[in-house]
Amino acid sequence: MIRAFILATILATGLASSVDLHSLLGKTASEIDAVLGEPRFLTIPPDGPGPRKSGRGYDLEKGGMLDVDLCDGKAYGFHLNSGVSFPSPEALLESVGLDSGTLTVAESGEGYQQRIGTLSGRSTNRLTLMVGSAGWSTLLVEFAGTPCS
Repeated sequence: MIRAFILATILATGLASSVDLHSLLGKTASEIDAVLGEPRFLTIPPDGPGPRKSGRGYDLEKGGMLDVDLCDGKAYGFHLNSGVSFPSPEALLESVGLDSGTLTVAESGEGYQQRIGTLSGRSTNRLTLMVGSAGWSTLLVEFAGTPCS
C-alpha cells in the first residue's frame, strides 16, 4: 500500500522522468549534459596536484535543481532540491532512482536525517535528507570510492 502511494506520488509529480541519480553516478560531464541539458553553472577546479573536484548545476522540472559533484571528471555526489515534496525520505530517494538499500538512520533532528550504509548498491560517505514545509524535498549524497570522497 505504501509503495503504491509512493509510486502514485512520483508519477503525479513528474519528477521520476526528469532525473535518475543512480544512472548518473560515474558519468562524465558531457554524458550528464546529454541527459540533463546545458548546466546553469560550472565550478572549475584549480590547477595543481591531487584529484580535481568540479561541479555542475542543472535546472529540473517542477522548479527543482540538481548540483553534481565530479571527481577527476566523473560524478560522485549530488545535491538535489526536488522542487516537489514527498511523504517520506524513502519516497524522495525512490523518485530519483535510488534504492534505500541497507541505509540506517545515524542522526535525526527537526527537519533532517543523516543515514549511513549502502544506497543503490554503493557505499556512501554522506547522505542527508531534509524536509521542507510540505514534506521531504532535498537530499545531499556523496558516494565512497573516489579520490575526492
